[in-house]
Amino acid sequence: MSVDLTRFERKVAWGEKHLDTLESEIATFVSRIKNGEGHETFLHPQGDDEWEPIYIRIKQWVADDIERFAFHASDVINPVRSALDNAVTAIDSASAGVHGHNPSYPVFVEEKTFKADGRKRIVGLPDATRAFIKDSQPYGRANYKRDALYVLHELWLDDKHRIPPVVAVGAAHVTITGQMRSTDGRAATVGRGTLEGFGGWSLVDGAVIGRVKWGAKTDNAEMGMKADITAQVLFDKTSAASDNEVVFALRQFITMAKLYLAELKTTL
Repeated sequence: MSVDLTRFERKVAWGEKHLDTLESEIATFVSRIKNGEGHETFLHPQGDDEWEPIYIRIKQWVADDIERFAFHASDVINPVRSALDNAVTAIDSASAGVHGHNPSYPVFVEEKTFKADGRKRIVGLPDATRAFIKDSQPYGRANYKRDALYVLHELWLDDKHRIPPVVAVGAAHVTITGQMRSTDGRAATVGRGTLEGFGGWSLVDGAVIGRVKWGAKTDNAEMGMKADITAQVLFDKTSAASDNEVVFALRQFITMAKLYLAELKTTL
């Protein structure tokens, strides 16, 4: 059987082009965060010896960036996942024998459901092609939720039927520095500081992304705070790719799709 899968490889390459754009935009975004453009810190006067919080908040433009990142992620996920379906359909169409029912590249997390529904989609394919697709199923993995094919498939379903891929921002590294300034010439000292609240950020204007507590030892001082943040753009906890760095995960999907298309060629 001779089937040209080149056009589907070009489809994956189109998704990779969008990923290059996304990676460049994220690099700029992270640089702006690190340079202090994406958060606000406040001078907070200390009036007694209680621990008083100083809040670090995001600025409004962050939410717009994150929405755009989600759309770029869609432009990667859709062509990469659909290229696998397209390849199976093309192979099925070239078959001289029986054809599959709604031919596509099945993805199942249980063997029984693969046998009940998945096999009929690939019944028209060569034996070696069917064997490869069966061996690639997530149900054969020790932890299918970490399988690249499963995660890509779930993100694709989210994008088609529910919401665009959700992304969030998390802090990979945070350095907080504080300086106490006396207001009357007497010694001004501070106690040990703590940092709270860093994780996935709520991407709305003014949302708190971190909170610093510092112990004030005098009643005559002001404290200046600086936050140096190295950010990451992650898939949100609600997605199948929860907490994975977006560019890294999408690169994995592209690598997998290229490999699978190459393997499908060898089975024909």
